[in-house]
Amino acid sequence: MARMIPVEPANQDGLSNAERVLFDELRRQLPDDYIVFHGVRFLADRQRSYSTDREIDFLIVHPARTGVVAEVKGGGIRVDPETGVWASVDRHGTPHQIKNPFDQARTNMYDLIDELGHHPQTRGHRYAFNWQVMLPDVSGIRHQTGIEAPDDTLLESTDLHALQTAIERAARPLPKHQSLSNQAMRALINAIAPTVAAAPEGLGYHLLTSERKLIELTRTQAQLLDFLEQQPRAGIAGCCGSGKTMLALEKTRRLAEQGRRVLLTCFNANLADWLRTQLDLGGPSEWGNVVCHHYHGLVRQLCAETGVEIPPEPPEREAQRRYYTDIFPECLDQAIDRLPDDDRFDAVIADEGQDFGELWWWTLDSLLKEPKTGTFYIFYDNNQRIYGQSGDMPVPENPYPLNRNCRNTDQIHRMVRPFYQGDGAFQAAGIEGREPEIVPIGSGDGVDELRKVLHRLVNEERILERDITILSPVTSRGGSALEDGMKLGNFTLRRTIESPGEREIRLSTIHSFKGLESPVVIMTELDRLTGRDRTFRDGLLYVGLSRARSHLIVLGDLPENRE
Repeated sequence: MARMIPVEPANQDGLSNAERVLFDELRRQLPDDYIVFHGVRFLADRQRSYSTDREIDFLIVHPARTGVVAEVKGGGIRVDPETGVWASVDRHGTPHQIKNPFDQARTNMYDLIDELGHHPQTRGHRYAFNWQVMLPDVSGIRHQTGIEAPDDTLLESTDLHALQTAIERAARPLPKHQSLSNQAMRALINAIAPTVAAAPEGLGYHLLTSERKLIELTRTQAQLLDFLEQQPRAGIAGCCGSGKTMLALEKTRRLAEQGRRVLLTCFNANLADWLRTQLDLGGPSEWGNVVCHHYHGLVRQLCAETGVEIPPEPPEREAQRRYYTDIFPECLDQAIDRLPDDDRFDAVIADEGQDFGELWWWTLDSLLKEPKTGTFYIFYDNNQRIYGQSGDMPVPENPYPLNRNCRNTDQIHRMVRPFYQGDGAFQAAGIEGREPEIVPIGSGDGVDELRKVLHRLVNEERILERDITILSPVTSRGGSALEDGMKLGNFTLRRTIESPGEREIRLSTIHSFKGLESPVVIMTELDRLTGRDRTFRDGLLYVGLSRARSHLIVLGDLPENRE
């Protein structure tokens, strides 16, 4: 019994009775060493500017014989010798014009030979074929077809009880040295009827679907702003990914649309740059009635406008800390004294509030035109306090909680959860997502493993370069093996928060990427956290791991967590 591929006839709804009979009889009459493919489809002429669909009714293969490309036509057959028009005649005697089956079989055979010669599975092997037209409904036609169709190219109803003999008129024995090896037969089967075992969800599809769901969840958080509409001052405390930054943007837009002069500020300079792009601000200072700066940029801007001189940065590390936490707000306080009332603000919106010092709040409060009645909203996550700042916030003590993580898929959330140090609830979004990857690294610095991961993501998974961010806890100056402009295979690393160029991958420290996010994050060089204070280390891991929205890859071992 022949091996049939597929095991049941293909396209059964459109299957002619002639093909159905031949399928069953070929399976029954041909011996085990025959393979019969039914309904073989492929594209021909692909080297041209167009492609042509081909379909072979039966492809009959034996390792020691010439393969047979068979075209089947049911019903009676008529040919007009003057016009060359072929017709199939149904059981009611009605003719239906058809293509010349001998031309079809011949063309399919040559196109198949060409396709197999180019296909990566079969181009290393040599296959020989013949063609045959099968007319199982008619008899006595063999001697009517002329020189176009020799006996070996035609099978009719009188051959149905001896199909092997009829097939082997075309499937001639091959010289022993041309017989098909097991490898050649497997290659032919894999090319024509491949076994497909793809994962149920490729990374590209996963990113698209999970990103859409996460964005929709974040939008629902804006309902809190409706609830707080009449509240002039509020603290909004949320876990990572709870939509704090998006709410800060939305509150800024709403106030600006009301004609209010608004200051939107944060700790991270990169986050401030990103916020300006979301607000369509034309430059780093003022556009319309909105000003967006990270705190130290705001100090420099207002000091420059009012003529207040900022002392030079000291070289000592401890002195540098005081320089930014104490000296800068003192300089801003001087600038505020010189600031015209029209340049003050109706509202202050602060993101990353957990990193602001007490003096900073005092100066920001002083920037309001009406400190007692002006709008002041602070968005913060105490679990992201990685700079050691602390200070009483000028908002009511009891914050409004945001406890649902709408940035990360549930799989990423579960990896972030052990590093969460807060007292409040920390709920997953309910979008399962893809399991984070832990990629082992050898005795080196992980650069080679990073190169391989980038190659897989971009060249195999077809993820866009702009959707990938590499995060490290250290800078190149601090001992990182990665630096701006570094080549990794065909990719160049760029320290930027903006969309990188073609074949460029965004590189950042965890600190610099705080407040930002990326569809795919690769965490590397986490061994540099060994020996650090556990609270600091866990806080940094909480921030870094939670930057990944849809897929997270960790190179090397993840430091032992709190659970």
